Formats: sequence, structure tokens, C-alpha cells
Amino acid sequence: EHWLLGTGLGLENYLYYFNENTIPAKPHSLYLSYLAEFGLIGFSFLVLFLFSILQVLYKTILYTIGKKEVYLSIGFFVGHLTILIMFLFNEYITAPYTWFFWATAVAYSLLVRKER
Repeated sequence: EHWLLGTGLGLENYLYYFNENTIPAKPHSLYLSYLAEFGLIGFSFLVLFLFSILQVLYKTILYTIGKKEVYLSIGFFVGHLTILIMFLFNEYITAPYTWFFWATAVAYSLLVRKER
């Protein structure tokens, strides 16, 4: 019914559209949950955010000079891919270690670009 804007944040917002015999539970996928809650417009912002980080980390691999630094760049890229796969099974986007990893990876990426 609200495919463009979603039902809004919160479990009760989209459980309203199920019958009363439904056991309240959110989908265990970040992507499905955010698609239901934010609709296509909000979900597109989430995907844009996640894939822009992926693109930045991939370009860092290309810009990195030095064997050890390349391995670190690849590690950040693979770590982000792991987070994206992890989001298929649960919503860890609010976990502090996810944001700490992204902050560290993007900061390293900015340092590599500055040196280049």
C-alpha cells in the first residue's frame, strides 16, 4: 500500500497490514526491514550510502602504493563486503562496531588519497 514511502519506522507500523494472528517479528534482513519501513525512496538512500562506501574502498585499493598498504586496503574492502552480507541476516547497522569500522576504513581511504 505504501511502496514508495514505506510504512514508517517501527514494528507496529507494518504489522498493522497483517491479520491479528500474526506473531510480531521483524524480518531478520536489514534490507527487507528498511524496504518495508522506508519504502523505495528511503531504501534507495540506504543502498546509495552502502555502495558509495564500497566504491570509495575499492578506489583506495587502486590508489594504494606499497605491499602492506595494499593488503590493508583489501582488508577494509573485504570487511565492508562482509558487513553487506551480514546485513542479509540481521540488522547490525546500529551496532557501534559497524560505524567504527566504517569510520576507520574511510579515514584510511582519505589518507591514502591525500598522500597520492
